[in-house]
Amino acid sequence: MGDGGDGMKKRRDWKGRESREGRERRGKHRGAEEGGGRNDRRVGRRKREREGRGRETKERGRGGGWKIAFWNVVGVAGKDEEFWEGLKKWDIIGLMETWVEQKKWNKIKRKLPKGFTWKCQAAKRKNRKGRAMGGIITGVREGIEEVGEGGEKSEIDGMVQRVVRLEDKTWRIATVYIRGDMEEKLKKIVERMEEGNNLGEYILLGGDFNARTGTDGGMAGELEEEKERGSKDKKVNKEGRILLKVMEEEGWGIMNGKKPGDEEGEWTYSGGGGESVIDYVIGNNEAWGEVKELKVEERVESDHYPLRVIIEREEIGGIGKRGRKETIKKMDWSEKGRNIFNKKMDELRIEENEVETMYEELEKAAMKSVRWKEMKLGRGEWGRSWWWDDECKLKKSEVRRVLRKWRKGEMEGKDYRKTRNDYKRLCERKKEIGRERLMEEAEAAKTEKDVWSIVNRERRKKRGINESISMKEWKEYFERLLEGDKGNIRRSTTEEREITEGEKIERLEISQIIRGLKKGKAAGRDGLVNEMWIFGGERTEEVSDMEDL
Repeated sequence: MGDGGDGMKKRRDWKGRESREGRERRGKHRGAEEGGGRNDRRVGRRKREREGRGRETKERGRGGGWKIAFWNVVGVAGKDEEFWEGLKKWDIIGLMETWVEQKKWNKIKRKLPKGFTWKCQAAKRKNRKGRAMGGIITGVREGIEEVGEGGEKSEIDGMVQRVVRLEDKTWRIATVYIRGDMEEKLKKIVERMEEGNNLGEYILLGGDFNARTGTDGGMAGELEEEKERGSKDKKVNKEGRILLKVMEEEGWGIMNGKKPGDEEGEWTYSGGGGESVIDYVIGNNEAWGEVKELKVEERVESDHYPLRVIIEREEIGGIGKRGRKETIKKMDWSEKGRNIFNKKMDELRIEENEVETMYEELEKAAMKSVRWKEMKLGRGEWGRSWWWDDECKLKKSEVRRVLRKWRKGEMEGKDYRKTRNDYKRLCERKKEIGRERLMEEAEAAKTEKDVWSIVNRERRKKRGINESISMKEWKEYFERLLEGDKGNIRRSTTEEREITEGEKIERLEISQIIRGLKKGKAAGRDGLVNEMWIFGGERTEEVSDMEDL
């Protein structure tokens, strides 16, 4: 047998392959002769990988600041699951041109990430036919204190503001969408913002102004005198001159091209008419010094790119911290979990005592006996796209790569637009294929029940729980339902208990009842889930069969 070139014979198995033991010995021998070269290289590579991941994590959570984003999404209907998932990384969100009418708001709200307080300014129709225009959705992560009641003062047509407390500072953050009547709409926005400006609040406006301002409109920082901004768009149009005039009068400044992360003034829009900078983040003097970073993010779900700013904060809390995966503990009723639970319950010994005492002992023993598993919290049914697949993901990644190359000057804008249009056509084709598949399944269904099962699954008819209803409102509702009689429920429960307690239930009946229990249901008044009775074996039946029960 040949050697490995290092004076050692290779150990081979019956198929002539070198055995693992032989490889390990040869590796150690070489490492000793070469000063551990191979192992050192392996350790070094792993160390560099860990350091790289560490730098990436640090970069993602740079400064531990509050992340505020403004994005013209050009309609939220039909967005893929990555769109909804991507909203979670921001703390305060302003989405404009959503095209969401008031009658469709509840449906869209269920798709939005949980853990935020969402508000909607509905899109409006100019005519009966055609699509609704405009529309704004804003979200504030739960845990961030909101100031004021909102209402009429918090919004006008094309502008919604959220007044929040970040650390010890009051911020007036407005999401803006202006299309036409620039002078009139800016006048109304200024009127809404004047109160905060006089009180020394931190004012931040962001959104789609549909105005081109070139390199003008900046504000000189602490260490700089020039007001000129970096911008790839050098053109100034009529709307841009109106916007610049208003900002000069109010003492506001455009942050695009003046803050770290966007020194060159990146394009914010790329569509059929070419590229332009028409989306801005604007702030007053107080807000200017607090915003540490502005970035035009690389997202391809819209013709516009999201503008994300970071406001530095002293401590990194759980609110808005990226990279943290939310998990929950859940009972494991797999075959292994059932066997463990059954075995422990068989060893259980409960002495006859008062019913309440026995049930307490049973509940404690059952909770200790059950096997627990940790599960990541997913998005659930809502937000998932029935047509989205791996091919769409790969194409979307390709569009992002082309976008980065275009921004670096390695490709032209028309190449990026072509790739993005190909991606859009792919998505439309996938949707059409999904509809055809749905029709085929419906035609193959044998009963009407099967048809409706397919239709409801795809339409996601299941409605979420309205968490905005308080316990007081529930109480008042049921009191009205019961015509003011608060004791109805208690009396009916007592009557039912009197009937059942007077009868002796046989052991066979108990077994039949337990076998008929449904799995996956919430625990009852005794605190035991149905699986504990089903998989608890004879011990649980014995407890249920005792005379006092």
